Order: sequence, then structure tokens, then C-alpha cells
Amino acid sequence: MNKLIIIKRQFRLINKQTIDNYPYETGGFFGGKDNVILGVFPIANNNSGHKAKDKFAISEDDIFFAQRFFKDNGLQLLGMYHSHPKGAPIPSEKDMSHFVGP
Repeated sequence: MNKLIIIKRQFRLINKQTIDNYPYETGGFFGGKDNVILGVFPIANNNSGHKAKDKFAISEDDIFFAQRFFKDNGLQLLGMYHSHPKGAPIPSEKDMSHFVGP
């Protein structure tokens, strides 16, 4: 797996999103060029209420709009992110079971 580099502005946007949505999980997609993250596409958690505090869900529409956003801006969709406000800052077992790697 190639390493990703995130520029400071995009890191700050993701960090602000997680703070603004605390104590709920939040996330989105990131894109760029040559493994450098140059853009983020935040999305709303499709879970609501208590479920949104420890589960993050997306829809097929979220994926479609993220792909189109990055394509329209000349960037590659590189991956996605989400927060773990009550957990460790590492992928959970469920996260890893949904991972599609190289």
C-alpha cells in the first residue's frame, strides 16, 4: 500500500468536521494526485440518533457524488475517512472487514 500525504488545509478541514460533529461519527472521501490528498468531500452520517454515535454509514448516492466531485475537479478519489469519537484512532474490525485494498 502506498503512503498518503495530506496537505495541512485538508487535515484541518477533516479535524474541524470531527470536532463540529462530536459526539457523533462523521466522515467523507478524500482525493488528490500522486497520493497527495488535495481535497475532501465531507458527507453526513446516514445513521441518526444513538446509532450515529458509534456507527458511520454512507449511501450509494454519497459514493456517486464524491466520485463526480473529484472527477470534475481533476482529482482521483483516493479513499474515505470517518471518526471514532468513542474509540481508538485506528480502524475497527468492522472497518477492516469493509476495506478494499490493493
